[in-house]
Amino acid sequence: MPNLKLSDDRGRSPKARKGQKSSTVINLLIMMIFLGTLLLGLAVYTLGDDREISHVEGRELAQKPDFSFTSLFEGDYTEQFETYTNDQVFQRDRWVYINGFVRKNGLFQPLSNGIYGLPSGMLLEPAEKVQNFDGFKEPFGQFSNDMKQAEVPVWFASAPSKASFADAQGLIPSHIPSYNDESRKVMHGVLDEVGIEVIDLYDSLKENDIEDVYFKTDHHWSINGAYVGYEQIMSTLQQEFPELETLPKEHWESKSMTTPYYGTYARKASLPYVKSADYLEYWEPTEGFNSQVCMSFESCDGEVIDRNELKKTDPFEDYYGVFMGGNYSHLKIEQKTKKNDRHIVVLKDSYANPLLGLLGESVGEITVFDVRYTEDIDISEYIVEEDVDGVMFMHNDVISGLAQDYSKSF
Repeated sequence: MPNLKLSDDRGRSPKARKGQKSSTVINLLIMMIFLGTLLLGLAVYTLGDDREISHVEGRELAQKPDFSFTSLFEGDYTEQFETYTNDQVFQRDRWVYINGFVRKNGLFQPLSNGIYGLPSGMLLEPAEKVQNFDGFKEPFGQFSNDMKQAEVPVWFASAPSKASFADAQGLIPSHIPSYNDESRKVMHGVLDEVGIEVIDLYDSLKENDIEDVYFKTDHHWSINGAYVGYEQIMSTLQQEFPELETLPKEHWESKSMTTPYYGTYARKASLPYVKSADYLEYWEPTEGFNSQVCMSFESCDGEVIDRNELKKTDPFEDYYGVFMGGNYSHLKIEQKTKKNDRHIVVLKDSYANPLLGLLGESVGEITVFDVRYTEDIDISEYIVEEDVDGVMFMHNDVISGLAQDYSKSF
């Protein structure tokens, strides 16, 4: 009989037993990590403080929902609680960063939440389909007719969105769907159809590099881009009101914040997609502002530049609020020493904010309405009653969702 060497009582060699022990240790380690994560999550949920806002993502976070048997049986509570736990997960900002890092450097995804980065580091949001502006025809058509009867001229200052500018300049590669420039042409066609004169600001902006017009990480244009738009708008206004004066660049002193600024696109895409932060630049007249801001037509101690924003140090703050202090339902910009008696109404969104500070130094009085927040004000009626000299819309081309707001305001 051959001399057989038995391994052990289970028929396993010492090497196999060693491998089994290693596998057991690894399994135990994984289980401990898993249980530790659950216990940590439970502790954070039980003892941790919920955050109201994520500055990194630029949005409000879901809060713990109130429990009721009705909401539980209807399924609302479960859905709300799931959203809440996702928003309040431990170290959420860190997980958001890791997710973005993996998408960019591991999966090589060129888009993050719809945001695309040009080789220069300029972030933009290409539109995947052509926007429909049919909803503007009725309210804008009625408004145009009302203003013609009142003999009040109306213009629409159309600033190209960052993606529209890049699209028109051929900066977006063909494999990235982008219909921004086409949408812009549709919008201009609707405005022409209802009889509102378009001031196409791309005509003057197109000679500039995209970096000289827009923030790298935000969807807005910079003060430099706004000034180019201001010059073209003033050129149009002077045809109707020749006494208005366009202030040259030498009239303005450029200042910059020292805190880095990560704008809306940086927060939406996540930081791994950001090459470098912005540093917000703002301008002030060399001899100080001649204009003051009257919030809600009442308190006139406001400033064109919000000094409180300049004091903040969190790089994820929305520092675009430096211009006019953000958005308000309505306000007035009045010159302390009136250079002229012209009164212009501006209908706008946030894109107009840096331009308003420039325009306020040239026009005696400006009334500003942001229809996203305006309630219980008939703008057409106000224009007629206040004997306004002209109306200027100031928007970019990503405004198709404002049709309902304008329908309520005219």
